[in-house]
Parts: sequence; C-alpha cells; structure tokens
Amino acid sequence: MPNGHSGIPQFGSVVLIAMVIALLIWWERSTAFILPRVLSLIGAGIFGWRLAFHLTMWNVTEYNGNYASGNQIKNARRRYLAARLVLVPLTVLGVYLLVAQK
Repeated sequence: MPNGHSGIPQFGSVVLIAMVIALLIWWERSTAFILPRVLSLIGAGIFGWRLAFHLTMWNVTEYNGNYASGNQIKNARRRYLAARLVLVPLTVLGVYLLVAQK
C-alpha cells in the first residue's frame, strides 16, 4: 500500500522462496535423495512466477486496482504474462544448473 500500512513488503515472498530454494539445494548436495531436487525445481518455478508479479503488477494491484485505470491494468497484465513466460523458465534452468553440477 502506498501509505505503508500493508502487511506484505514488496519482494517479501520472493526473498522467502529464495531462502527455501537455497536450503533445498544445500539438502540436495548433502544427500542422494531425488526429493530435494524436485522440490527445488518446483520452488524455482514459483520464484519466477512471484518475481514476475512483483516486478510488473505490484503497483497496479494496490487497493484492489481502484487507483489504476483500465489501460494501466491491461498493460500491466500484458507485461506480467511476458515476464512470467521469460522468468519462470530462466529460474528453473538456473536452479537446475546449480543442482546438476554435483
């Protein structure tokens, strides 16, 4: 929220997901289980999705979009779709390369 009364800081979920992914990568490197590898790749996809949202839709969705015009919302959704299509595969690929370099 613009007045600082929001409960969720911008990029808050992105930072939390990045910490979980770091722990999963550490777990994957210390064991031979497949579960942490799969969970880290799923987490990377979620990380890219939330990063795309925070980069493109954060200001438009304040106050449920009441202070954004229809054109601003339409442009933000278009940017969000493009960012999501780029960031999700890139983050999954980046985490895959980190996990696969045993």
